[in-house]
Amino acid sequence: MDNVWGQTARSFREERGLTLRDVATRIGWSHSTLAKKETGESRITEQDLRKLVAALNVSMEEFANRANQFAEARPTVNAGTITPELESRSSYVTIKGDSMSPYFNPGDVIHVRQAQWGEQPVPGEPVIAYLYPESGHEGEAMFMWLPLSTGLVRLGKANDHYPAIEVRPEHIGRLLRVVRVISRASHN
Repeated sequence: MDNVWGQTARSFREERGLTLRDVATRIGWSHSTLAKKETGESRITEQDLRKLVAALNVSMEEFANRANQFAEARPTVNAGTITPELESRSSYVTIKGDSMSPYFNPGDVIHVRQAQWGEQPVPGEPVIAYLYPESGHEGEAMFMWLPLSTGLVRLGKANDHYPAIEVRPEHIGRLLRVVRVISRASHN
């Protein structure tokens, strides 16, 4: 199992000169529970992640960005960076661009999950879609999902400065659905 979240927690803990007991006490865990989560012996849930971020006094965005440094492969999308799996078929994305503004802004961290086989998003739902080369738009990007009566799927952007594209469903590979916003970046 990839233990990027545990490695990240440990790096912040050590960087701050904190012991396992220091951080575990702040969270309300035993030091052995924290040690198991840092080493990957025990899985880190989303709730655990929130507790770790608070105990280490870092933002979710900082934590996600550091996690990317430990990842062997860091898939990217035009809208942001996908961090490795926290749970099976589940990832976090730190938004980079403004194509999905005002729904998601640069620096926001969202939780996404891979769509099941045959699962269709609801019209207008934000998704991250991997487009095969045959679509003429190879790569991953964040879109608003809109099935058309012609059998095509319109993948649009929330920000009108970016054009929508229409693709055949079979030209869409991996499809990630937004579960929820984990944190919003502060914008002055």
